[in-house]
Amino acid sequence: MTGSCSPHPAEVRNAPSTPGSFTQQTPRSQKSYGSHMSSLFSETYDQLVGDLQYVSKHKHAFEIYLAMTAALIFGIFAATQVVAIKLWPETEAPLVLVGEAMVPWNDAVPAEALHTNVPWYVYTLDTPTSWMSDQEFLRYVTVVLWLVVCITGLGMEVVLGEPLVAKLAGSDALAPLWQGAQLAFSLSVSIGLFAQSPFGFPWAVVGLWKFGFPETIGCFRRAFRIRRVSMESVNAYLNGVGTLVHHASCAYLVVACATHLMPLDRRVVAGSLPLVTQHLFVLLKYLNMPVYVLCELALEVVWEIETIRCLKDLSVENGYDITTRGCACSMLLAHWCYWAAALAAIPSLIYGRRKTASAEMRDLAADESGMDLAEFLGVIAANHIPLTKQQARQLFKEHDKDFSGALDRKEVEDLVKSLLFLIPDLDDGPDDKEEILESLACQTPRTVKSTRSVKTIQTAKTPRSVKLQFPSSVPPQIPSAETSESVLHTMV
Repeated sequence: MTGSCSPHPAEVRNAPSTPGSFTQQTPRSQKSYGSHMSSLFSETYDQLVGDLQYVSKHKHAFEIYLAMTAALIFGIFAATQVVAIKLWPETEAPLVLVGEAMVPWNDAVPAEALHTNVPWYVYTLDTPTSWMSDQEFLRYVTVVLWLVVCITGLGMEVVLGEPLVAKLAGSDALAPLWQGAQLAFSLSVSIGLFAQSPFGFPWAVVGLWKFGFPETIGCFRRAFRIRRVSMESVNAYLNGVGTLVHHASCAYLVVACATHLMPLDRRVVAGSLPLVTQHLFVLLKYLNMPVYVLCELALEVVWEIETIRCLKDLSVENGYDITTRGCACSMLLAHWCYWAAALAAIPSLIYGRRKTASAEMRDLAADESGMDLAEFLGVIAANHIPLTKQQARQLFKEHDKDFSGALDRKEVEDLVKSLLFLIPDLDDGPDDKEEILESLACQTPRTVKSTRSVKTIQTAKTPRSVKLQFPSSVPPQIPSAETSESVLHTMV
């Protein structure tokens, strides 16, 4: 989950810090950690707005995409449980002394947890759950509570997280809040696990889903917006799957220990501590990435060795429920998804960033023949720029001043400036950045200042001096494809 933030394509000259202005500034050569943390939000906010706008235009397709993803996630959990049961031989439960009789532990422990072992308890017949044994009923309770925890965490991302990010647009508090949410992971999850009661569930939710910041759903939305199978979309999707499976597996462990379906013994604690410790070093990635990677890698090796070596011992014979080993397998799979996502990002690290749309246009114009309409339409399609063919043709025609059918360098420069005005993230494709919130901790060349009444965007280096004003309740957004042509005619 590493990456770098690229400068915004429309580099804007410094403007006076007047109230109500939304200004862009050129990046400074050096920044202290404090100032580095205080001017971080603009690029992420633009990306989030772009993702949300794209999803809103393809709502039905996005719903199908999420349904297929949900089916995949449930399939992963089912498959890991089947693999965990079939690959290891079945064993018999140990006997424990209850009164004067020796009883299998998987009868005695669930009965004690459900208080069905008291002399006066009488089982009710002919109910929807009366066919279950105490252990099966306890497993049923665990699964229901696990779904409650997971749905609450994911719901917080949609209901609270995204409105929070939009509300705090331009606030210096947003980046520290995101980093604080990451830092709170270890403490919150530890409390949730060791509480061994329902009072630990809220701690698990806020810790795993980081107070509702849209981390998981942001990965899936990013992959959806890219709209094609590529290294970038695979990276985003694997990160989303890995994060969701990881959080859900951890939530199952917390709930199972609370319902006493699983024991919180030395073996479980030994497999949990390296994961908790990994998140203690989360702020290192903003200070020294190589040191952060080395720490995480060392802890990952320790955890995987600990978990893999313990898989055969997570058996019924040793007092574990049959779902315990499957939970460990799904957690391993989640981490392997992270590894696969990292491997998918290696080509972009080796070969560098893809060529931007504006750079492609300038290269085409550098040829003696210039950039013709077919080449321009090809760039628009390849970079998924939100313009229809009719709008692109009109834009090309407006900038073909000599009516030659091709744009020379000067005409292409004017065209690029117009496109950057219409589509501020023209060169910031959804595959250029990492997860939606990670770029909060990367230095960006823009600062955001706002007042209660008006937010003003001041732009420079455009064909004409332009100032757009928006009500404070409406954040600055990228013009949609439907309005691009009308905005273009008012500018040209």
